[in-house]
Amino acid sequence: MTLSTFTKDWGDTYNKATAAFSKDLKALKASNKVMAEFMDEQLEPVQRPLGLLGALAAVDKVDLAKGSPKEIAALPGNIKLFKAALTKLDTERKKLVKEMERLQKLTPSVKDKNNLMAPTPLKTLMPDTYRQLKLMQTELEAIFARAVNLLAGAENAAKSDKINDEKNKAKDKVTGMSEADEAKRAAITADAAMKQFQLAFGTSFKSSMAKGAAVIQRIKANPTLAVYNKEMNDGGRDISQNLVNLAKLKADAKFKSSPLAKKLPDPGQMARDIVPFANGDKRNLAPTATPENIKQALAEFTAIYKRIAVAYADVLSGKIK
Repeated sequence: MTLSTFTKDWGDTYNKATAAFSKDLKALKASNKVMAEFMDEQLEPVQRPLGLLGALAAVDKVDLAKGSPKEIAALPGNIKLFKAALTKLDTERKKLVKEMERLQKLTPSVKDKNNLMAPTPLKTLMPDTYRQLKLMQTELEAIFARAVNLLAGAENAAKSDKINDEKNKAKDKVTGMSEADEAKRAAITADAAMKQFQLAFGTSFKSSMAKGAAVIQRIKANPTLAVYNKEMNDGGRDISQNLVNLAKLKADAKFKSSPLAKKLPDPGQMARDIVPFANGDKRNLAPTATPENIKQALAEFTAIYKRIAVAYADVLSGKIK
């Protein structure tokens, strides 16, 4: 893991957001100085998230790599340190998300066209600020979900290594080169892949969905062809892969009776509908795509995303892991 990854990702989002806040506040100040001062005060917790920055830095300092014997020996202690840092990050995340949700619901009273005081949604009063708050929230959730998934990978390292060792030993016993032997080796590899998938499904799926939510907000914030193609290039792939593997799990005679396969609905049409965004023509739109094409593609992806979120709500809530 490269140090400062999480801090850098948050910093990129934070810098863009605070620039939007400043621009909106400046425009508001020109017409309503008192309201601008009020909104600047309201935005203070989000503009100075010192607790979150410290928590991100603490997570970044812990290396969960396990490539060398030295790293493997240090892993149990590092997992303990990472958990403690992640707990602090979770606390700071919840505090900041609460503030961002509060701000998005603000309706300060502003004079309307008839010179009467009327509640005005933040989305109308400071549109860029509203959009950036939503983007900050989804980005923070994506960062946290990725950190949780990283921890799960480290915690499952021993189990994962055991699955790989068993796979390799089983394949070594199949020494022939016939089509039947090749099929046996392929089946052994597929079985191991299903076992690995079950180990990491919960945190992997939550991380992929958090990433997808952030991608939606990034494109909404700047719906250009360049932004769409950059963000959607990875926006649906991980979600799609999880659904593909889940479909395989539920269809496999050896695994369809496993606890995970029994608990989860078959992805069915959802798995097919997201393919164009994962590996098809809607992952990158053509250079001739119009703003309306971008809008339609994003709306379609968002609708599919919402269907998946509803279908697997128990996974996203942590009820099913």
